Parts: sequence; structure tokens; C-alpha cells
Amino acid sequence: MISNKNPYYLVKFIDKKWADKLMDGKVFMRAIACFGDISRRSLDSQNEFRGDVLEGINYSFDNQFGLIDVLTYREKIYCLYALEFDEETESLIKPDQRILEFGNTAVIIHNTNEFLRRVCYAMLDRFGNDFWTSFQRVKYDVNFSVEQPYDEFCKASSYAYQNEFRIVLDLAMGKFNPEILKDVTDFARLTFKGKIEEDTNPDSLSDSLTLDIGDIRDISISVPSSDLLKDDFKFPAGLMPPRTILPMRMPREPMPTFFKLAAKLP
Repeated sequence: MISNKNPYYLVKFIDKKWADKLMDGKVFMRAIACFGDISRRSLDSQNEFRGDVLEGINYSFDNQFGLIDVLTYREKIYCLYALEFDEETESLIKPDQRILEFGNTAVIIHNTNEFLRRVCYAMLDRFGNDFWTSFQRVKYDVNFSVEQPYDEFCKASSYAYQNEFRIVLDLAMGKFNPEILKDVTDFARLTFKGKIEEDTNPDSLSDSLTLDIGDIRDISISVPSSDLLKDDFKFPAGLMPPRTILPMRMPREPMPTFFKLAAKLP
């Protein structure tokens, strides 16, 4: 049974050609808007499993309505699967069959500490101190029948089978996409509690970016995705044991922002 208390490996389910690039050290991150904003989704995101209109959700009320934060939309994310192990039976907990829709190859990162260290150092090397990052497992707790806040690590329960571990990168740092500012009304500007700054960072404004963390074949292996659903699958010898990763939540000051109305579909 899947549980946040079980140790796990980080896995990227992806097609073979992209798996090879990941093994080379190319970590491809996309803006949350690419998954949440239907108008911004690319053609390869037409399947339901690649999109969630509630990405960027900031708050839900108890009347089936909520708010989506437009600043959160611009954050980049890298999504992985937490492949859990049952410590009593000493066996992996097989993923849901639907996970195969993400790709035919599973890149299994067994040295998770080292992988995350390399990602963070690549961010520091490229962006200096002008970024915010955090990572942890996603909580599947978005509920429009209650009033409560959410953040980048919250999704609807219907996506729980994805068992996601998410890395988030914010380069906007409170500055707004010029496209968003064009749609802001004069009244909204007058009521905005903060300084309105335009984002000019091309990495922040782009829908995607690639971090180069160096070859990861020393800390990962790749297998056909379908192998992880087989009863007789065995991991090769020499891998580091699975572990539980403590969340890294970097502090940051709350930033004033604009919101889009979100509603629960019938």
C-alpha cells in the first residue's frame, strides 16, 4: 500500500529518446502554466494525464470556487514518481498501470540525495542567488467543498496514482509576465497591495528550460517502464537502498499577486 512513510526511489517515466538525455544530465523543466492553462498546453499535452486545470491553485472556498495564483503559473517544475518499497515484504509497490502513459522507459534514480544535490548546484551555478526552489512529495488534498489554502505541491485526489515528487523553481521572484499585465484592469491595479514589476528574465518568461547536472549513470539505471509492473522484477545488485526524502521548503516572504477564478466542474 502506498504511504508517505515508505522509503522510495525517484523515477522518471519518459520515452526512450528523452530518457537517454536525462541520463546525460539534461533535466527538462516546464512552467506550471503548461499543465494548468489549457490555452498554453502543447500538442503533446492533449491527454488528460498531462494536464490539471487546478495547477497553481492557491485557495478554495466551501462553495465550489477557488483562486489560481498567476505568479505560481510561471514557476518551473520537474516531476518524478516516488517508487515506494514495502519494508515488511522488502518488495516494491507496483505503480498504477496508467503510469505507462508517461513513457516507455523508467529512469530509476537510486542515489536520490546526490541527484537533488546536483540539481540544486546546477541552479546555483546558472542563476546565482536570483531564484527560489523547494522540493517534496505532492499532497493530493485539493477539495473545493472546504475553505483552505494550497501551494505548488497540492493536486486533486484523482491524480494520486501519479505519486509525484516535485522540484519547483521560481525565477520571477514576484515580477509579472508582461502578457498578464496587459490583461490587468485599472481597478485591479489600484487595489493591488504592492509594487507591480515587469519580468524581463528570458528564463523566467520561457515555458521551459533545461538544467545540465552532468551524466547521472553513476546514480541511476534505466529499464522498460513495463518491467516495474511485473511480479518477478528484480533490481540489479549494487544500488543504494531506497530512502525517505525530507521536504526542502525554502522560506520566502509572501508576495502580492493577481488571481484567476477557478471553479469545480460538475
